Amino acid sequence: MIETMTAEQLRHAEKAIDTAEALSVEVKAEIEKLKALDMKVLVKKVSAVMFSGGSLSLEAIGLPGDFFDKLEMLDGISAKARAGYRAEVLARLAKLEGGEDE
Repeated sequence: MIETMTAEQLRHAEKAIDTAEALSVEVKAEIEKLKALDMKVLVKKVSAVMFSGGSLSLEAIGLPGDFFDKLEMLDGISAKARAGYRAEVLARLAKLEGGEDE
């Protein structure tokens, strides 16, 4: 699969990898913030929003508003990368099982 990709396709794949890495860093940072958050502080924030009649948002609990969008984008890139890698692995396995050397 990789051998048959054009330079443009490879640059696109590289950009997707860079995007996934950046998203991963952002998501991990937000997860670490949540892990470090004291539950009493979280309950206090949520209670304040609920009692004021406001709607509970990601920002209210300390997450960026686009957190789920980032997770979905990261998942999409990851799924596409896994599918491509799986195809590469299966193609190489078929070649090896067929008795062909690389």
